[in-house]
Amino acid sequence: MLHMATWEKICSIADIPQGQRKSFPLGALDILVVSAGKHFYACSNECPVGGESLEDGDLQGHVMRCQAHSCRTDLSNGKCLSEADLEIAIFPLELRDGWIWVKA
Repeated sequence: MLHMATWEKICSIADIPQGQRKSFPLGALDILVVSAGKHFYACSNECPVGGESLEDGDLQGHVMRCQAHSCRTDLSNGKCLSEADLEIAIFPLELRDGWIWVKA
């Protein structure tokens, strides 16, 4: 059976202050929502190198650096900046009436 992506209400915008991140289980997925600058991003919560959680990674603008491998990933497109052939899943995110919604 084909999985159809649907919009899910994740949390209040206030739950993730600027520069912070929080992971959320969404079905079989573990999604990381990141507040960086004026933007929010939703991505797979796993390093593209070894699968470790990115929740404790270093955030520099919209780039997340994995603590385990120092892999740097651009949260705007999922591309790994330090390993050209790797990437993580990026999920559509919308802000609606003070809430964060993710399509997964």
